[in-house]
Amino acid sequence: MNREELKKTLAQRGVRKNSYDLDENDSDECYDLEKNGKNWDVYYRERGVKTGIKTCQSENEACNYIYELLENDPSTR
Repeated sequence: MNREELKKTLAQRGVRKNSYDLDENDSDECYDLEKNGKNWDVYYRERGVKTGIKTCQSENEACNYIYELLENDPSTR
């Protein structure tokens, strides 16, 4: 899965757009997906602080990971 496919899936699942940032806009109070060199970082950003950072080796791995986080967090609906 890539970011565009993920956006479509999240919209279909009713996940609020303000609960994630897949385009590196430095949004706060949301889950973030960010390219970091050859890797991808997934984390939660609150007041500019990144927490729970997981580094993935591919866009597919990162998209699947953030999808699971968003799917399992009831506050994203």
